[in-house]
Amino acid sequence: METPNCFRQLNFLLLFVLLVAVNNLAGQGPLPQAAANRFDSLGADIIRPFDADFKEVSVARTRFRPAEYAIGSKKEKLEIRYYLQTEKELGHFSGMPHVATGRFLMDVGSNDEDAQTTVHSFQGEQLETYNADWSKLFTFQPKYEFAAYEYAQLVALYKEGRGLIWVILLFNKPPDTLDARQLAARFLE
Repeated sequence: METPNCFRQLNFLLLFVLLVAVNNLAGQGPLPQAAANRFDSLGADIIRPFDADFKEVSVARTRFRPAEYAIGSKKEKLEIRYYLQTEKELGHFSGMPHVATGRFLMDVGSNDEDAQTTVHSFQGEQLETYNADWSKLFTFQPKYEFAAYEYAQLVALYKEGRGLIWVILLFNKPPDTLDARQLAARFLE
């Protein structure tokens, strides 16, 4: 027996209301228009966690590139910052995400003699999850002027013809959810 159309519409409406309620309970209203426009310009989507107490945070103005958007969780003791560059904004580094990301990493990463950086390449299924052409994960110590955290992870995502997304996860002690939080943005089809 087929479900009447009005019941399907009601089920859809209830699901939509539930998703909005869960999102609002998590303290996340709509994405600020400027950030939404930037993500749209790259054909990308932000993936905000709704299973924790993440809320929008402001990042102090410094000499560093301003974040497009930032959220933080007191429970997880984790801050997530989003930085975007369209292919056009990459200028001379268009088509060279490894060089642009290296420059960005040198700008925000510690210059201390003992500072270490580890690199992980996403390939196959992981790369498909981000719908990216190129992606790397860097774990490093940030410059104190950039962020007053002991550690950072930079997820760099590149899509040819669109640009780069840099997601920075900042923490003093890695939360149990760190691996899941790395999926904080992706390119749309």
